[in-house]
Amino acid sequence: PLAELWRHPLHAREFGSQITNVLRCLQLEASGYEVTVTELVGWEHSMKNELILASRPATPKPGKTRAAQARLQQVLEELGLGELSTRFAVPAELP
Repeated sequence: PLAELWRHPLHAREFGSQITNVLRCLQLEASGYEVTVTELVGWEHSMKNELILASRPATPKPGKTRAAQARLQQVLEELGLGELSTRFAVPAELP
């Protein structure tokens, strides 16, 4: 059923763009950052208009970081992208 997401070239391109941004956000969260995603301009002007903002909180939240690490791995596995685990690896010890 998931193959339908990329059966047509247009859908594959848009899905690829979306999942890339999702993985970027999860990688930042898994590295201890707080992440906000916002729209730069309306969709009628540009399909690539996401701004990913990340800031490191003054007080680390290890539970939140570990949860993001687990979600990142789950997304990679569920989409058959396990080979990208090294690309989206997070540091073993966070500052």
